[in-house]
Amino acid sequence: MLSKFWQLTGIVHLVVSVLAVVSPQPPACATTRNLLALTFSPGLPFQSREIQPPASSNGSFIRFGQQAIANGSEVPWSESPLVIDLSGLRTLAPSRSRVRYRLMGVESDWVETAEQDVRYPNMAPGAYRFQAAVVDAPGGPAPPLDTDSTPTLTLPITEVSFVIAPRWWQSGPLRLGLMLLATLGVVLGWRWSIHLLVLQKRHLEQAVKLRTEDLEREKAELLRTREQMRHYAEHDDLTGLWNHRIIIERLRQEVDRASREGSPIALILVDLDYFKRVNDTFGHMAGDLVLREIGAIFQRSVRSYDWVGRYGGEEFLLILPGSGFAGARVRAEQLRLAVQWAQIHDGEQSIPVTASFGVACGIPTGYEMLIQSADAALYRAKDNGRNCVVATEVDAAPKSKRAEG
Repeated sequence: MLSKFWQLTGIVHLVVSVLAVVSPQPPACATTRNLLALTFSPGLPFQSREIQPPASSNGSFIRFGQQAIANGSEVPWSESPLVIDLSGLRTLAPSRSRVRYRLMGVESDWVETAEQDVRYPNMAPGAYRFQAAVVDAPGGPAPPLDTDSTPTLTLPITEVSFVIAPRWWQSGPLRLGLMLLATLGVVLGWRWSIHLLVLQKRHLEQAVKLRTEDLEREKAELLRTREQMRHYAEHDDLTGLWNHRIIIERLRQEVDRASREGSPIALILVDLDYFKRVNDTFGHMAGDLVLREIGAIFQRSVRSYDWVGRYGGEEFLLILPGSGFAGARVRAEQLRLAVQWAQIHDGEQSIPVTASFGVACGIPTGYEMLIQSADAALYRAKDNGRNCVVATEVDAAPKSKRAEG
């Protein structure tokens, strides 16, 4: 009966203890939950007593610099260490008990200590949760820290959650603003680089355009210079007609073509009469004027495929491809009359000019034969009193000549 009584008494004490735990109690500290210590001795009924959490003078046992940390609070960052006072927990537990704690966010394993406080230097901004409990080895003193004995809780776990606010330059809006500014800077830098590239491209295009224009001008100038050099190399400076070298080359080509095609070719050799008398009477400037005017008359009087050149001094050479004997003689007579009727004036003075013509026509075997025949006809024209035409027909096969004055 006595044992049943003690069992019933223990059950009543247990119910009373549970009701004391679940019933609302006024908070003893704003930073922790209410604590209840349960002790049990074999053969004795359960005994319960309400234990208040540790607290400093301002209601908190955790301090960060000058700031007291309450549960759920947010404190600004500080260079000071985080200090947690454990002396209050020790005063509520037997002397043989020790404190087990951990700071979630820094460490995940439990740490047992016999110190009065715990310090965490160099705390970074973030969310933390501190947990602590008083532990006791069953049936004896607390075991050493390096043993595998399982301690029992003398007090329930004390828990405080808090947030260390980031420094002003670590705040979210500022970071977002800095990211936006950095992004804007990257975009602006990219756009500026594109702008510089576009400007550089335009400058290069302009430089290339200017250089191309310069090259085109230089090319045109080179072409003009080359054309002038070719003109000077092929034309007579005074009359503008083909010079001696070119007119002989053209004669050789036309004779070769006439030989291949079997077509006739005519050569007219012209010598101005008494040209030295013109120079002595009117001067060499007047003589140059006479040469230019006579050359222009010959150039205007021939066909587009005929050739006119200055043979040397006051002599001119005309090549008439495809012309027969009669046609060449008629053309030479027309040219003689054109020279005779020419009105050449040096100032107010009129310069009379006549010319002698030697014509050679046929199908020669070489251009030398044609020149020799025309030159011989020219000498006969001079012997006949000048200002006349002497024509010679060249027959290459029998090497016979027929002259007609």
